[in-house]
Amino acid sequence: MTTQHELLVGYLQNSKKPKTLDEIQKFIERIRPIPRSTIRARLTELNKTGVIEQNDEGWVISDTNGVPTITPTKYPQECEQRVAEVGAEIEGGWNGEEAPEGMYGDVSVKCAGDHIGEIASRGSLEEMLEWVGDNYPDEMDRSCGIHVHVSFTNRLAYMQLMSRTFYYKWFLPRVEKWAEELNINKGSAFYVRFEGKKGVEHAKFSMKGFHAEKQSKMLGKDGLRYYHLNYCYKLHTTIECRLFPTFQKKELAVKAIEFYVNLCNEFLAQCKPEKTHHAVVKDDDTEVRSFDI
Repeated sequence: MTTQHELLVGYLQNSKKPKTLDEIQKFIERIRPIPRSTIRARLTELNKTGVIEQNDEGWVISDTNGVPTITPTKYPQECEQRVAEVGAEIEGGWNGEEAPEGMYGDVSVKCAGDHIGEIASRGSLEEMLEWVGDNYPDEMDRSCGIHVHVSFTNRLAYMQLMSRTFYYKWFLPRVEKWAEELNINKGSAFYVRFEGKKGVEHAKFSMKGFHAEKQSKMLGKDGLRYYHLNYCYKLHTTIECRLFPTFQKKELAVKAIEFYVNLCNEFLAQCKPEKTHHAVVKDDDTEVRSFDI
């Protein structure tokens, strides 16, 4: 007979059943990189079937079928959403008589297609994921990328992400783990951008490095924005992720956008503000408009 915990593990990650409290904790840590919306949907489904239950403290994972009891093991409540709005720019080629609405040319895009360039939009995370699915290009190559912008509910959140801790100890290792879990091929366009080495073709627009303070003060577009993360505060009041290529499969692009947004939210929910290495951004420095992309 399948136990409740075996069902839960099967739904979430198709893993072997944990047997000890230490293994349970490691299991919870391992599933955290899964997009919160995905976990929430699956937990809700399990809750309806009576496999798990929820109380004010979180999701309670229980097992009452003769195996070691692991109650109470609580799944952390969904973190507060500090990302206010999401925007995306998609580079590629579209086939057909008419170009997609709002498309504009980009000299860096070299792929095939009747209409070559990029399109952009903004909205809630749900709206953006649907927009990407409906407007994904027909053609792409290694010159094509997806740029994801996020704005925040307050300036403190933006400043907290302007830290080396976020980039080197949170962003890079979690992105690498995400790619491994999705079995993205080594040597693919994604890894060229992730490794971000200077002088490597197609890596020059998404290099590895951290330049938050200098980027946040830029009033125009120049080469300093060509890094994994571009802190373009004075231009757009957003943090732009330039890491992801235009994947061959649009489903992977959707997962990448959702992953980046959840990554920002989770860092802000779990990490305390640092005392150093933040640029101070002031409203009276310059007039800005959110998502003028």
